[in-house]
Amino acid sequence: MTAELTTLFRSVVFIGTAALFSFACADDTVEPQGFDNGRSDPSSTVSGGACKTNVECIGSPADRQFKNVRCRYEIYCSAGSCFAECQELCRSVNEDVSSCGDAGLCQPLGQNIFACTRKPISCTDRMDCPASVPPGVPRVDAGADAWRCEEGICQYPGYDYQTK
Repeated sequence: MTAELTTLFRSVVFIGTAALFSFACADDTVEPQGFDNGRSDPSSTVSGGACKTNVECIGSPADRQFKNVRCRYEIYCSAGSCFAECQELCRSVNEDVSSCGDAGLCQPLGQNIFACTRKPISCTDRMDCPASVPPGVPRVDAGADAWRCEEGICQYPGYDYQTK
């Protein structure tokens, strides 16, 4: 009796799984509802909401628009408005060139994982700071070694973060 029930259960699970799979794959042109919020380009930046600091953008219209987008995104305040955008992956290969370009700084997130950020980078010591000179800032003699961890934020001579 137990073997018959096990076989019956496996058949029901297999049929149910196959039905769900065929239903989900019936029309590959239809995007799943609730993901990417109907956006064709999740790499674009959206704005929405007034702010003075990054913290004020949590829960803003820009933040809500990115809640279901499938990417690691950041929200930030710039020029009095909240923005949200997917973070690009980056790599610091040359200390004189940020691989993020205008997208900010290449922030270490973990072992061999880096992402572009426009927000101030938190630190406990110099090793938490970027390995390249910030974009648009004249290189000082120490190059990327001029980064300092001051009051828990990475600082570079002459560089002001785009956001607060």
